[in-house]
Amino acid sequence: MLATDVFLFTSASLGGGLYTSDLFFSPTAQSKYLRIGDTIEDSVGNQYKVTTWTGNPSDNFDGNTVTMSFLTVDTLPVDSVSLFDGSAFTPGQVDVRPRVHTDGSISSTSVFSGQDFEYTMTGVWTTSSEANKAVVGDLIIDKNGKAFEITFIDGTSRFAVPFRAKEQEQEGIIPPDGAATLYSGTAPHKLFQGANINKLAETAIRNRDTFILDELNDFAEPFTNIEGSAITRGQIVFESSAGSVELARADDLLDPGKRVGVVADTSIADSTIGNIFVVPGIKIFGFTGLTVTLPVFISRTTAGAITQNLTGFTAAEHVVRLGWAISSQEILFAPDYDFEY
Repeated sequence: MLATDVFLFTSASLGGGLYTSDLFFSPTAQSKYLRIGDTIEDSVGNQYKVTTWTGNPSDNFDGNTVTMSFLTVDTLPVDSVSLFDGSAFTPGQVDVRPRVHTDGSISSTSVFSGQDFEYTMTGVWTTSSEANKAVVGDLIIDKNGKAFEITFIDGTSRFAVPFRAKEQEQEGIIPPDGAATLYSGTAPHKLFQGANINKLAETAIRNRDTFILDELNDFAEPFTNIEGSAITRGQIVFESSAGSVELARADDLLDPGKRVGVVADTSIADSTIGNIFVVPGIKIFGFTGLTVTLPVFISRTTAGAITQNLTGFTAAEHVVRLGWAISSQEILFAPDYDFEY
């Protein structure tokens, strides 16, 4: 399989260099393509070879327990702390997809070599473990969307000390202090996700891979509220009839053909049209009290609400996992109608 994002959970040691971990895949459909001998890499770069899994030789499934032997260091795999920060891949397969590392900021920029359009700067990155994987040739995207190729990183201190990067479009414009993205593209694409990407490129990327998109308003669709009362931002709805939505409970989604979404507008009055997020792969803000890394489900008891606790669900119900909490107020919206528990 090509490199696929995975979430490692409840890792344990069996002794003798063998370990187990529950693996959740993004997208979940990729889980079935796991093979004996594939490599699992955790968030800090430890690698393990897949030896078997629960139910083998049947296909693997999302959330299954996999047994692995260490390849790099004989140490317990690091459980994921952010959404799908590990990966699974078949050695030797060529991955042509872009890999976004992490967001952060740059500052203290100065000219290192004017004739080479090369700059010295400092950087702070949201996910330090991802930043530590950066190599010469990776790119920094400044807040104006300009790309700078990394030409020097200290081999020991990494981004703890200033690094250097070269302006790709040689205009002689010093990168401004502020938000930036550190990413590693794979030839020949060198594409990246960010606020400044044009719509044509964004469409090309989305047709090839699933990306997390921050520009939410472009990905909401209009639906008519037929709940009988107003619905508000963050409430969970389902398409009860073509083009119309009502507040959703788990029991409303026994038919997996019904689409589920999250209210995008501050308030949508009854019998009026409003915006609903139904496109998978976007980050939705505005929730409270979420437990980071745990999955989020549609509530069984309260219409329009979410839950992170499966207590109260029965095996006969068609439980829908809405996605994962990636902060106390933020969900990666990725509905899974085939969730098993």
